[in-house]
Amino acid sequence: CESSRPRAQQCGAGGAALSGGRRRVTRYRTTMPNFCAAPNCTRKSTQSDLAFFRFPRDPGRCQKWVENCRRSDLEDKTSDQLNKHYRLCAQHFEDSMICRSSPYRTVLRENAIPTIFDLTSHLGNPGRQRKRIKELSEEEIRTIKERKRTEMVFWIESVSTWLPSHALILSF
Repeated sequence: CESSRPRAQQCGAGGAALSGGRRRVTRYRTTMPNFCAAPNCTRKSTQSDLAFFRFPRDPGRCQKWVENCRRSDLEDKTSDQLNKHYRLCAQHFEDSMICRSSPYRTVLRENAIPTIFDLTSHLGNPGRQRKRIKELSEEEIRTIKERKRTEMVFWIESVSTWLPSHALILSF
């Protein structure tokens, strides 16, 4: 955007800019909330002013973060993937690892490693467990289909009392 106009007008910042008599409207992207990748941590960026930090791009440091998190599902991801998609909140870092250079900017020290994790809270609480998918027999499948068909017929009969007759043309 090289121009003699001020930068805000050059690239459409501020919502609209005049360009050759036309009005250009820029759309602002809404940001998705950041979720903490630490186990048993439910913090997200929309709930507080807590800082969130990307996993480092340096493979050695990134590996140390994954090990400390004890998230085996992250072990097979590259440091670039982790950096792009995963974050840890400030609660998992010692205060000495965090630099608050201003009220609006919080950064980690170059060698920061997360060390504070709640790895025991899941022992007393089994948490969410996946439901097992039950294999249905042919007879159970027939019974379910027949029940659904009966419910549909009942629904059609109840609806047909208040709909005009030409409105109900259904086929099974």
